Amino acid sequence: PSWDVVPLKQLLEDHFQKPVYVNNDANCFAIGEKYFGKGKAFRNFVGITLGTGLGAGIIINNHLYSGRYCGAGEFGTIVYRDKTVEAYASGQFFKDQNLSGKDLSKKALLGDPDAIPNAFRALTRWAEPRGLITGETQFIGFLLDMPFFTDFEKCRFRACITVPTEIPVSREMGFAQIPDGRYASYSLKGTIQHVFRSLISFRHGWLDQSGYQIAEISGFELYACNPATRPYESISREIFIPVKPA
Repeated sequence: PSWDVVPLKQLLEDHFQKPVYVNNDANCFAIGEKYFGKGKAFRNFVGITLGTGLGAGIIINNHLYSGRYCGAGEFGTIVYRDKTVEAYASGQFFKDQNLSGKDLSKKALLGDPDAIPNAFRALTRWAEPRGLITGETQFIGFLLDMPFFTDFEKCRFRACITVPTEIPVSREMGFAQIPDGRYASYSLKGTIQHVFRSLISFRHGWLDQSGYQIAEISGFELYACNPATRPYESISREIFIPVKPA
């Protein structure tokens, strides 16, 4: 962004003695997929880039369609609500809320009592205006890693709510389903450290005598209420651990 009249194309061509074309990241991503990736089998497709922003590269009849000023795929700048689509559907959302998904996960595992409630507050702020939180809504914490397989500080957590099956998946939300399978469950109230210590006790207690072993899918917590509204350690929850015959 601080460059001013830098002849990048000419500099690269002089250095590598090859033709060089300069374009934005989404368009280059789509071209890369077309020639070297999963787009090789398709004449027409849209490659979406999602991270600090939201954009796309468009391939039509095996050619990049970039539009005027390379703006054809910049649908993240479409006006939505009080901002743009990009402000709600990319990393900008966390930045605007003064939150970081990565930092929230790390703080939760290191014992920050506000990390998990803050994750649910961010989720609630997004879901309530859309009418997705009702008296029937259930609040779920996905345990993406188990402490008996993954170092404690590297275990990941995801805040979730249940939604009607007819709700379409949009670019503004992640959508996941609880995997089919068999689960062992028990009730608990306490901090995230209590949860992880209980998982270790479960692994070396009941499980060793049960004839079962941990299955390779995510476990989850089912909360008695919205963790955004009460301290995490005061909420009763049911822990579900995926198991399979040993």
